[in-house]
Amino acid sequence: MTIALAGAAYGGFRFISREAGTEGGYRVWATFPDITGVAPKSRVMISGIQVGVVDRISLQNGEARVDIKMNPDVPLFVDAAIGKKATSLIGESFIVLTPGTEGKDRIPDQGRILLYVEEPNIQSLQNQVADILKDVKSVTESLRNTVGSDQGQTQIAEILKNLAEVTDELNKTVRDNRAGVTQTIHNINAITGDAGPRIREILDNVNQVTRDVRAMTASAEPIPLAQTGQFGQLGQPGEPGAPGQTGAPGQTGVGAQPGQGAQPGQAGQGAQAGVAGQAVQPGQAGQALQAGQGRQAGEIRKTVERIERASASLESTLRHADNVAARIDRGEGTLGRLSKDEALINEVENTVDTIGDFVGGIGRLQTIVGLRTDYNFLANTIKSYVELRLQPSEDKYYVIELVNDPRGLTQFEQIDVDTTNPNQPSHYREIRTITTNSFRFSFQFAKRMGPFTGRFGIRESTGGIGLDLHLLDDRFELRQDLFGFGEELSPRWRIAVSYEFLRKLWLLGGVDDILNADRRDYFVGLQLRFNDQDLKTILPFAPTSF
Repeated sequence: MTIALAGAAYGGFRFISREAGTEGGYRVWATFPDITGVAPKSRVMISGIQVGVVDRISLQNGEARVDIKMNPDVPLFVDAAIGKKATSLIGESFIVLTPGTEGKDRIPDQGRILLYVEEPNIQSLQNQVADILKDVKSVTESLRNTVGSDQGQTQIAEILKNLAEVTDELNKTVRDNRAGVTQTIHNINAITGDAGPRIREILDNVNQVTRDVRAMTASAEPIPLAQTGQFGQLGQPGEPGAPGQTGAPGQTGVGAQPGQGAQPGQAGQGAQAGVAGQAVQPGQAGQALQAGQGRQAGEIRKTVERIERASASLESTLRHADNVAARIDRGEGTLGRLSKDEALINEVENTVDTIGDFVGGIGRLQTIVGLRTDYNFLANTIKSYVELRLQPSEDKYYVIELVNDPRGLTQFEQIDVDTTNPNQPSHYREIRTITTNSFRFSFQFAKRMGPFTGRFGIRESTGGIGLDLHLLDDRFELRQDLFGFGEELSPRWRIAVSYEFLRKLWLLGGVDDILNADRRDYFVGLQLRFNDQDLKTILPFAPTSF
């Protein structure tokens, strides 16, 4: 029998021990800047599965060194990473690992894990919020020192006064020059009316220029710079020449002389007015026009080159974007790790789930408030209750109650007395019963099972238990309480029946202190019971001032 019990104890220890499975394994170690929340024998997890246990924690060169005992069948590679993760909001944490890339060298026994993954925690978020609050405080202090000071208020008053003076002067200026402004507008209207034909001529010229540019960009061949002549200089204005006689073939009449025709590679000379000139040789006309066209074609060619350079820059940018996307797909960098690292993804999901559960629990918490008054027939007294019930779920709740009992709060004192008075024993014991007019306090936990609800905890400042029966869709209740152990020979047993005859309003009646005949009493009372939804309905109509 002893051997069987020892075997069972050993099997139970193996089942609950965190070191189970690490026998014959190997040890690795790593350093942490902060190891708060992790203790020896803490779990070491990979993807939510325990693969080892913390063997020892020590201080090394100002950092926390953590030695880990690993399962023998779980290898770690040289690019393995280590971190810690909080298991709850109260600060307990455990070690998390990523094993690294298979195919790389394994970390040997007593080897070190070099990569450390820092997990965001509540402390870092609090530090960031504290920094933001400091900045906000400095801004508000600056505003208070500038605007809130007497000097700042004086400056603001002066600015407003200057602004009023400026607007007043502007109004006076407009009033004084109203006639001149009106005349100016009339003049502008007259000028625009007279310039209508000239504007139409300018628009025609613009249309002609655009047609020439379109034709040149569509069909003109660029002229090599070696064949482009120099532009002819514009002749000085001269007196109009006398009517000339008809010249010989190849000469023009006396009058305006056109510029000299340019040889190939030279632009034509500028025309000079009032001087008879030579005619242009065949094949030499219009070189200046060709030079101008070649110059415009060169500008267009430069524009095209700039467009090509811009497209090349765009292609380079797209290549960089492709490289970044490839790194993310390979799991490199922060975004890559967020998309590929299963351990990190699981940690983020677990954190979000934990926060969701915590916030959801707060949202599901229901608050029930009860105000109750009883009349005791034999004692001819009034007893009042204020009850607060916190109900996180349908089958359990917590009761906090403040009671004003006319019987008061009874306490017992035991005093051992040593005396030299010959008329009294040298040593005797006094037991004093002290009753004070103080409030009684209740705090109980309740659990419902079908139509019954069991309660235990503190009842009217003493230990107590209770049992309730719910009938008629919870509109009828039979409540029993047993408490006050030690106040009398028998505990205080109270039975009450309550019925919700109107919505939220309960009628109660019962017997108090049944087991003690000299303190037994009968009572009847009313209770108003409402929840947080009723409070939301009432509060908007509550007065805000008195």
